[in-house]
Amino acid sequence: MVCYLREPGLDVLLRSAVSKGFLRATTDAVGVIREFDAVIIAVPTPVKDGVADFPTLRRLFLDRT
Repeated sequence: MVCYLREPGLDVLLRSAVSKGFLRATTDAVGVIREFDAVIIAVPTPVKDGVADFPTLRRLFLDRT
């Protein structure tokens, strides 16, 4: 596992969480949403004309659920 965020100790915390099964990554958004009570979604936010394009993100997630 490679941690690209520059935060002291974050790589150790992430490795620990992954090895204990507390954190995982997937592309199966629908399956995860049905399986868990809480989900963290990390995606690049699209930008239009210098402003975060939240309607695009909203449509993406509504289409998947």
